[in-house]
Amino acid sequence: MPFLFELDPTISFLIGFITATIFWFIVSRARPLIEEMREGAKARREEAQARKTSSIEENHRRATLRRAQGMHLAAQLFALDEILQEPLLLAPPQRVEPGIAPKFEDVITQTLPYLHTWPEIAAIYQPQTLTLPQAISGNVNIAIIGQPGAGKTVALAHLASLAANRSEKLGDLQNLVPFLIHVADLNLPHKDEKNILEPIIEAAAEHASLFDYNKLSAFINTAFRNGNSLLLVDGYDEITPDEQTLVSNFFKLVLQNYPETKIVTTGAPEYLDGLIPLGFAPLAITAWST
Repeated sequence: MPFLFELDPTISFLIGFITATIFWFIVSRARPLIEEMREGAKARREEAQARKTSSIEENHRRATLRRAQGMHLAAQLFALDEILQEPLLLAPPQRVEPGIAPKFEDVITQTLPYLHTWPEIAAIYQPQTLTLPQAISGNVNIAIIGQPGAGKTVALAHLASLAANRSEKLGDLQNLVPFLIHVADLNLPHKDEKNILEPIIEAAAEHASLFDYNKLSAFINTAFRNGNSLLLVDGYDEITPDEQTLVSNFFKLVLQNYPETKIVTTGAPEYLDGLIPLGFAPLAITAWST
């Protein structure tokens, strides 16, 4: 005859209660440790991602600096910074409002008209000028305008060098990531509107190392998404009006999806169609004074 052991319900309840109490006591004591382990794992993942991004960013900055320092006629003899005379932009005329005195006005601004198509005249009289860091410090994208040979490409290269070096001259913008591209490298039109940055990624990949190639897309998307990108596009003044329309439409898409992006391009005084409706400010590059 089998032996049947029947546990008293009260004792069974007490055993269950004590067991549950001990279990939840252990869980409550271990919860801070679990949270700490979870936070530690998250921090390690973020640190690893930051190291990966930092490595790609530093490589990109070095490659951009190397290219920018070679964008002049004497590149085989000197780096750009060794022979550079800092590019200056002709300050635009002040907005005139009735009853409000101009912020600055001298005999030059009173007598000399704003001749953005002929900055050589202004250079003789030492007009009000802006440095490139000053020009991009506002909430406006700019088009550096001037005739062929005026120094627009060198100006972009200088700005790219400042950004690549995180120069203090850029002030609050010194951490911007520069993307120095010629319009011929954008391969427009780009039909995939879901991946708007693909032309920039492809252009940057031409100068990236083999080890960074697969990580470049994520890095560039992150830079634009975080509003930390400085897009420098050379050659806008070298293409036909139809091609300029393609580029300006591309700028429009970039600004619609990444409104914090700063764009600096080049242009000719005679034709800026497509840029002005996007809010670009045309600033003439000044000639050397004699």
